[in-house]
Amino acid sequence: MSDQMSLVVSMERERGDSLRDDALDGQRHLEGTVQAAHEILASLNEVLCNPVLWTQPAPDTSNGSKPGGTPPQQEQGWLALETGRLRYKATTAALRASVNNIFSKLQIRAQEGNSGEEKASAGDLEQLETQAAQLREEAARKNQLLKLLIDQSRDLVSDLSMWQSAEL
Repeated sequence: MSDQMSLVVSMERERGDSLRDDALDGQRHLEGTVQAAHEILASLNEVLCNPVLWTQPAPDTSNGSKPGGTPPQQEQGWLALETGRLRYKATTAALRASVNNIFSKLQIRAQEGNSGEEKASAGDLEQLETQAAQLREEAARKNQLLKLLIDQSRDLVSDLSMWQSAEL
């Protein structure tokens, strides 16, 4: 029996560590996405601040600008922008996958936990039903008192208005 308990405890730890590792991966992907977005903004700033680049179209990333050489300075702004865009797409895809992985693990954990909770919740359900019935009775009693107070207030207002009209 203790072997089964230790096995269950170790499995819970592994799942917790796995979920923690997934969360750390997600955080790393999020930081990469933020860095890529910052690179895009910096590249956009560079392109917008350089009037020479306004008239030139963005270079095609599939073919190099010069074989074996670095691209001219005019193309570097566009290439940095394209590189940032591609990195951003890759990091957002990795972030989505990480979030989906965490979400699916949490759903699996919730489904596994529900099977054991159903047995234990029968007593809790009965207790909650009793408490709900008591609260309904109390609400009905308070509603009757409130109705009585409203009727008395209505009578008081009608008496006051009758006395005020009699004085005139």
